[in-house]
Amino acid sequence: MALSIVRPPNGERGAAAEAPPAAIRIAILDPGAVFAAEMEAFLAAEGFSPRCFANTATLLRDLAEARLDLILLDLKLEAESGLDAIRRIRAVSAIPCMVLAAGTSELDRVVSLELGADHYLSKDLSFREVLAHIRALLRRAPPATTLRTGIGGWRVLPAQRDVLRPDGLPCGLTSAEFDILFQLVTAAGQTVSRDDICRQVFGRPYRAGDRTVDMLITRLRRKMEPNPDQPQMIKTVRPIGYCFGGFPTDFTE
Repeated sequence: MALSIVRPPNGERGAAAEAPPAAIRIAILDPGAVFAAEMEAFLAAEGFSPRCFANTATLLRDLAEARLDLILLDLKLEAESGLDAIRRIRAVSAIPCMVLAAGTSELDRVVSLELGADHYLSKDLSFREVLAHIRALLRRAPPATTLRTGIGGWRVLPAQRDVLRPDGLPCGLTSAEFDILFQLVTAAGQTVSRDDICRQVFGRPYRAGDRTVDMLITRLRRKMEPNPDQPQMIKTVRPIGYCFGGFPTDFTE
């Protein structure tokens, strides 16, 4: 598979990679007025542009009318569950989404990630540690380049953090899904271990029994491999990790 990376002139980069903190807009969707106000004040002191939202509907209106760079939300909202909020956000946007929850049950983590959240943290963490995770998530935005495969009309667009299908429609990848795909594609057919993926995408080492990477790979396959008779785009290399085998050449839904 021939790959070429076409970079825009003047070394332009993605907005999140180059924008000063004040230009980075962070939405806070949390029913706890005290916690939300404290988080808003903390992020503002760090130079970001945070804003608290009372409900998902208000946030979605703002998301449609203005640029947001990241969403922080609790799972226990007043009018609906945080899981429903994630589902509604993912229906219209692939914006990075980080859950901050009072409690870290495995079921909540799995379902949140399954629905499209990119990260899940406990509210027991200090604001300083949450900030480190926020910065890591924002740093994942790669340079604003267009990576062309030359096969079947697929296009990987790092600036938009999505992939265009041969028919020109976006795949609607989440931030974490895109990060994993981009890492595999740019590895030029080499096997990438689960540990390398965890360190690059989540900023932590792989833990035995952690199914997060496997779950995201499954979601990528569902979104980008509509024909089950085709060879797998992302190949499992047991027991190490995964290898990108090439985009489907016959895109027939």
